[in-house]
Amino acid sequence: MTKPYRLILTLASLTLAVGLQAQGLVSGSMNYGGTVVDATGDPLPDGNYDLAFSIYSQAAGGMPVWGPQEFDGQPGTGHQPLVAVVGGRFSLLLGPIDTSGDPISSAFNGTSTGTDSRYIEVIVQGTALAPRQPILATPYALSAQGMIPIGSIIAHHLDLSSAADLSRITSSGFALCNGTTAASQGVTNPVITGALPNLNVGNGSGRFLRGTTGTTWAEQGDQIQGHFHALPNHTHTASSPPHNHTMTQTDHIHEITTGEGSAGSRNRAADADSSSTPQEASTNGTTASVTINSSAVTINNTD
Repeated sequence: MTKPYRLILTLASLTLAVGLQAQGLVSGSMNYGGTVVDATGDPLPDGNYDLAFSIYSQAAGGMPVWGPQEFDGQPGTGHQPLVAVVGGRFSLLLGPIDTSGDPISSAFNGTSTGTDSRYIEVIVQGTALAPRQPILATPYALSAQGMIPIGSIIAHHLDLSSAADLSRITSSGFALCNGTTAASQGVTNPVITGALPNLNVGNGSGRFLRGTTGTTWAEQGDQIQGHFHALPNHTHTASSPPHNHTMTQTDHIHEITTGEGSAGSRNRAADADSSSTPQEASTNGTTASVTINSSAVTINNTD
């Protein structure tokens, strides 16, 4: 006949704050202990006993969310040495894995709702003890509830569905910050592959952006690069005080119209090219139309 047992719980504390395990601050085990008595209330005789443990989400029935872990002295995954019982009392560490290789932290992985509970079932020498014992959080675990682990990135809070992949950004220039989504440009299911480049940049002091090829931009230092300004056909209109125009060019025509100043002005024009002597003409006190080309300078009075 199977001898009935009862469990008097003296200690059951969760020393694993789920989420901290990844940081290596605590071991992936659970400290558990109690006193086992027989039907008359007498403690179990001293000795080594076969105990098994499973964790459930309900007080009775159902399937375990973790376990069993066997303390039966047998080899294999999830098996441990027999448990020493002295004066009916025992103490042990549950975990880190059960006979299926699942870590004990998987029973507390945060996928359950806030109303879920956890119960531990103890089997002594093949007899399941009833009722199952509820598992309560330690103050340490209560304090950690809902907190972000130090130095961690909570990946499931990020939505990268509309992010452009790095290859598109680096090959075609900067992404526009105008509300355009990457998805509208044909980017779907973005994935970052390969080694990331150095993403650290300076403060940009003394630098500006210049064009290179196409629509791609590159950072440029303070030194001004060689460049030119295209000058379309245009007209210069000058007023007092009297001043000089000096022009250097070959094989072209300047036409200059000057006006008379209050004290009489001197209208003068000069030109030369690489193969001839300077050409010049001048007049005083009159409004003139001055025409200069590579072979002659002409002043026509317009009074």
